[in-house]
Formats: sequence, C-alpha cells, structure tokens
Amino acid sequence: MTIDTKAMIRLERQAALELTGTDRTELADQMNAVLSCLDVLRACPDLSAPPAATGCPLRGDEVLASTDRAAALANAPDTDGEYFLVPRTVE
Repeated sequence: MTIDTKAMIRLERQAALELTGTDRTELADQMNAVLSCLDVLRACPDLSAPPAATGCPLRGDEVLASTDRAAALANAPDTDGEYFLVPRTVE
C-alpha cells in the first residue's frame, strides 16, 4: 500500500490540515516509509513462542487458617476489643 497524492489530499481534508505542495509530498514520503516498514513486519513468519516450562507449579487454591484476632489485636497500639483504632486523618 502506498499513499499517493489523491489519498494524501483526502487525509489532509479529514485531519483538517492545510499543507503546501512540498509539505504534502514530504509527509506522503514519510508515511510511505512507515508503511514499507510495516510490509517488512508482515512478511516475517508468525512464530508463536511455546509456553515457558517452569519447575514451579502453581499453588493450589485452598483455604488456610487466618491469624487469630486476639493475637493481632494484642500487637495493636489501640483497640476497642474487636477492631484496630487509628487516629482520624480527615476532618
């Protein structure tokens, strides 16, 4: 695919640009250079990488015992017996 003058004028109108003839030619050349790079990429074979073999299997999804509430509250600077109490930060 290439950008010719007709396509460039159409793009210019859609982008609400007012280019001079020199600018239009220069921009079309730059766009064609980008499109040629994309053509090179399209020509590359699609090599899908196989999934990585790891020696670490995923851990199972299992319910584990939680920290005892009394033990957690014992380390808190201030509690009401059931919850942590923290200083108010927003007034």
